[in-house]
Formats: sequence, C-alpha cells, structure tokens
Amino acid sequence: MRTIRTLDSRHRQAWDGCVRRSAASGFMQSWDWSAFKELEGYQAFRLGIFEEEDIRGGVIAYYYPSQIEAGLLAMPDGPVLDWSSPQAAADLDGLIDALIALPAAGKAAILRMEPRLQEAPAALSSRLSRAPMDIIPQETLVIPLGPEAEMLARMKAKGRYNAKLALRRGVAVEFSGDLADVHDFYFVLEATARFQGFAVEPKRFFINLVSA
Repeated sequence: MRTIRTLDSRHRQAWDGCVRRSAASGFMQSWDWSAFKELEGYQAFRLGIFEEEDIRGGVIAYYYPSQIEAGLLAMPDGPVLDWSSPQAAADLDGLIDALIALPAAGKAAILRMEPRLQEAPAALSSRLSRAPMDIIPQETLVIPLGPEAEMLARMKAKGRYNAKLALRRGVAVEFSGDLADVHDFYFVLEATARFQGFAVEPKRFFINLVSA
C-alpha cells in the first residue's frame, strides 16, 4: 500500500537516489538545492510516496513567503514520478491533495509543476491546465562529464580550439567550497556578464549556494 508522508533528514540519501534515477527530474529536486533555497528565504515542502519504507517518488515544492494575499507553490524539475506507470495519475493526485492540505502552504493560490518531459503524459491530472509560459528553460544543453578526451570530442571545432588555447595561456580550473573564493569568482562573473550582455544573480545568491 502506498502512503504519502513528509520527508525528513533520515530520507535525504534515499530521496536523492530517487531523483537521480528519474529521467524527468533534475537537480532542483535534490535535497542540497532545497537547503539552498531555504537559505534564500523559501519554504521547502518535502513529500515522499512510500511503499512500506521504500521511496517510490514524491516532490519538493517551494513557496516564497509574501505580504500579498496569495502566492505560488512551485515544483521545478518535479514531481518525481514514474510517468509511464499506471500508478502515476493516482500518485500525482495524491501529491496535489497532500500539498493543498499543508497548513503552511495555505497562502498558495497556484500550484506549478515542471518535470522534464518532452510530451505531456496521460497521467497529468485534468485538475491542472497548461501554464502560459515556461519558467525553466526548455532549450538547454546537458553535457555528461567524463574523460577530457571524450568531452573535447563532443565539442565543435571552435570549442576545442578555445579550450586548448586557454590551457596554453595558463588558464586553470579550481574547485573550492571556501566562501572567501566567491568574491574572486563574482569579480570574473560580473566582468563576463558586462561583456556578453547577460544578467547575473546578486553575490549573496552564490554565497548561499556555497553555504548549502
């Protein structure tokens, strides 16, 4: 028998495993991302679909507290379901009912879900209508990381040339979890944004991201 229950820290590893196995989900349903969004001021509601003690799916939904009377409860990259399963429609309806019943989510007037699906499956509930626009970019490039030679082979010739040119000129990649390094990173990011003409999140976004 399936039940829907609140996820807590005991379920963190099992939940992340469930997200990784779902082709229609992504990093914004991961526990780490939800911890980051909480630092950003969002409320994160974590619900799991259980068979006994095994997690079969669920959702992490985000709500940003507001002074206005109504808000949005968003599920980017979610919910996490086996959309091809005959059980999917019932699981989805159960999650919607559970979210609506949460006292803390009572000010949410809209539920918005965005699983990574190419086509709407039959399981999508008739209770929900298609949003007029997508928030998560639909055209994106996901690059599997691996051996350097394999990644270079997947690039276009210009990309390979620039990567090798950067190495010849002494550019190095460093990985850091030190909050102090955010300032150096942000200096480069701001300069790149000005040159290329795109917007960037404020520095506190990246400080919270590293902290989480």
